[in-house]
Amino acid sequence: LEIEIVGARQVRTHSQEALFVFLVPPSWEDLGSRLEARGQESSERRSHRLELAAKEMAAATEFDVVIVNDHVEKVVQALVALAS
Repeated sequence: LEIEIVGARQVRTHSQEALFVFLVPPSWEDLGSRLEARGQESSERRSHRLELAAKEMAAATEFDVVIVNDHVEKVVQALVALAS
């Protein structure tokens, strides 16, 4: 499932066997650059998304595994390894 923090917390209360994975950007600056490079949102909307991201990243410790989303291939390999 791809869900937000609140949803992950709800799943955690109902499924003890679930494995929770949190993807983080390589850096805060990289996250901002990625959002800006997309060019799909206003600066106000990007600011809102960054505020939300800060709150979500603070909850990363609630997850079983944290993976740095720096290279797609590396992330896929890490996820596949978790499924094995």
